[in-house]
Order: sequence, then structure tokens, then C-alpha cells
Amino acid sequence: MKKRLLFSLVAGMFVLAVNAQNTPSIIKKVELQNADFSQGDPVTTTIRTYDYDMPDNGAGSDGEGLFGMQPIEGWTANYPSDNIKVMNTSSDPAREDGANAKAAGIFAYIDGTEDYTAGCGGDSYLPPYDSDSPDRTGDNVLGMVAVWGSDIKYTQEVSLPAGDYMLIVKVWNGAGTGTMTKNNMGFATADKSYMSSKTTYPASTWTNDTIFFQLTAATTGNVQLGYAFGGGSGSTPHLFIDAVELYQIDPSYLIQVEIDKAKEKLLAAIEEGEMYGADTAPALAVYNNPNATLAEVEAATEAQKERNQGSLTDLSEYFIQNPKFSEGEAVEGGICTYDYDCEKNGIATTNYSMLD
Repeated sequence: MKKRLLFSLVAGMFVLAVNAQNTPSIIKKVELQNADFSQGDPVTTTIRTYDYDMPDNGAGSDGEGLFGMQPIEGWTANYPSDNIKVMNTSSDPAREDGANAKAAGIFAYIDGTEDYTAGCGGDSYLPPYDSDSPDRTGDNVLGMVAVWGSDIKYTQEVSLPAGDYMLIVKVWNGAGTGTMTKNNMGFATADKSYMSSKTTYPASTWTNDTIFFQLTAATTGNVQLGYAFGGGSGSTPHLFIDAVELYQIDPSYLIQVEIDKAKEKLLAAIEEGEMYGADTAPALAVYNNPNATLAEVEAATEAQKERNQGSLTDLSEYFIQNPKFSEGEAVEGGICTYDYDCEKNGIATTNYSMLD
């Protein structure tokens, strides 16, 4: 008991120390165009998810006709809307340009002093002006809603030198916590993508969605914003992005992240060893060493697993007859499920007796 209490105390002290130090050191900020969506006027009406939901007067009539993904300076939409009413009802032949089943554009914060009732796919869902936004950057947000299998993606091409990077997407979810079929927040190259692991975002709150990635050579890729969803408007997230920030960070951070993950596995092996009565002192020394390398932690984990295995006593020989199936002769020619299969394949016997 004393040994376990001592281990828990020492381990707890180590974890606290690592968490305190494990903050990325920023080398430089990568400037993105229109990263806070301040370039461009916010919409003054609701952006519909389908063209047939627009007013009959359609596009170009005092800004009343908007649907789908609206143009945003500095960003490219994967399915840009032409705001033209092709379908009059949902029964009409479907559009072939992929513009329906989604809505996105620049919106303003609700500041409570103006009659701003613009909506994204339906109701407003917008973040209030005085909401607890993490370092709110401006007066505008990028809003988006995807329904019924659609996929929203705004991209901006950037060229980056080799290094470690941190992408922060500040997201408000106005409503809907259904599971996304795909999260498009992240960075993608021609042959690899680094996307957010989140499958949804909590409603009526801000989330700093942080994505880390490492480039081993100078690379041109795309910063991406968006998501895909398979259901309807009642469960789909209604996302509003305050800003996007991209930083090059000191490489020691991601190295330490990998070491911390490896130490979680080492800790599990240590706890198992204590339960089996194995020697855990060498592994504890590595676990509590803040300067341990990834190779040292992985080696200590494997060594501890071997000690754990060596501390076990195989009792099967005492309680189970023929536990390793070493008694008896090996089957020759195979075993058939039916006698006529044996005859067909030229096997002389079913060899049932071999299993006695």
C-alpha cells in the first residue's frame, strides 16, 4: 500500500508539471486573408438551404434571394451558389451543381441595438455580441449549416515552410449537436489531410478547435473550414466561426505530445505490473523523468510488459487437460464435414477419432 501511494503521488506531481510546461511556443503567426471575415458585408436576410425555399421573386430583388454557399473574399467555396431559383419545389428535378442542401455566408454578431434578423438555413442561431467569445476578433462571423448528406468546404491556399503548425478555429454552435459525417476544419495537401477529430460541437457555446500538424518539407496546401452532415436541420450543427489563426510553433511541443501519449501506455504497464507483483522500479524511473525521450519511454514500456508476463504463473497445466493440444497426433489429409466430401477429394477418412 505504501508503495502504491508513493507511486501515485510522484506520478501526479509529474503530470502537473508536464501540463504546466506543455504549451506551444509560437515562432510566428501565418497571415491568412480575411481570417476574421471582416472583408465583406454581412448578409441582411436568411440564406436558405435550398433554392426552392427562396421567395418567388428570386435572386437580385433587394437581397431577398439567397441560398447555398455565398462568396467570401479570400476563400473558395466547394459548391458556390448562383442564387438562381432553378427548382420551384422539392419535387422538381434536382440541381446538378451540388449547391443545394447547405447555407453559408458572412453574418454579423447580434449586438441587441439593431433589428438584425438574418438567418442561416432558418432561424438566426447567431452568437450574441456579448457572448463569451474567446478573444472575439471582430463584428462578423462565417456561418454555415449542412443538411441531408451535403458537404461544406471553404478553402484558402497557403504555402508553408517545413515545420510544426497549430491551426485554431474559433467555433460557436448555435443549435444542433448531431454527429457530423465529416469535419472539414483543418489543413490539407494533395496527398494528406490534418483534420479536426471533433464529431460535433456543444451548443450555445464557443469552442477553440485546435489542430496540430507537421510538415517535413516546404508545402502548398489549403486551410479548410466546414463540415458534412447526413441528417436534417433539427439535428445538424449550425456553426459560426469568429476567426481562423495559423501559427508555426516550436517543434518541441509536438515531440512532447508524443512522449506524453507514450507515457500513458507506460503508466498502464506499471499499474498492471504492480497488480501482478512485478518489479516496476525501472519503469517508474523513466516515467518520472521529465527529460525521457520517446525511444526511452517506448523501450521502458516493452520491458515492463515483459516483466509483467514473467511474473505470471501458468496454472493451466494443473487444471486443464491437454491445454496446449500437444497430446495426440496431427491430422493427415484434413477433416471433412461430410463423408462424401472426403471421397470426392480423395481423403481416406474423416479422422473424427483424432479429436478424442
